[in-house]
Amino acid sequence: MKPKQIVIAIDSFKGSLSSLGAGNIVAAAAHRVFPDCEAHVYPLADGGEGTVDALAHGLGGEIVPVTVTGPLGEKIPSRFGCLPDRHMAIIVSRALVPQAASALRSPRSSAAR
Repeated sequence: MKPKQIVIAIDSFKGSLSSLGAGNIVAAAAHRVFPDCEAHVYPLADGGEGTVDALAHGLGGEIVPVTVTGPLGEKIPSRFGCLPDRHMAIIVSRALVPQAASALRSPRSSAAR
């Protein structure tokens, strides 16, 4: 009998668990229930948090940590995905929004230009 094939594609759990992390937990649980199954984990993202990780992993790329200038002029840690041929980068600018959101809510306290 051919082993069961299980496809696992789960979006991240904002701020707590990556798509790949969640998928690996489900795969481990599937192996406990169906020891002979083949579980295939595919990262998934909706364009928000986790998109760089999902695309870089899914396309065989790597994550590159960098320091960038945030929307308020401060230096903040960030990252981007780089594909193996080095001719493509995966950048999600929305990743900078949470750092600036509270300051931008009040125009009087914002240093935005």
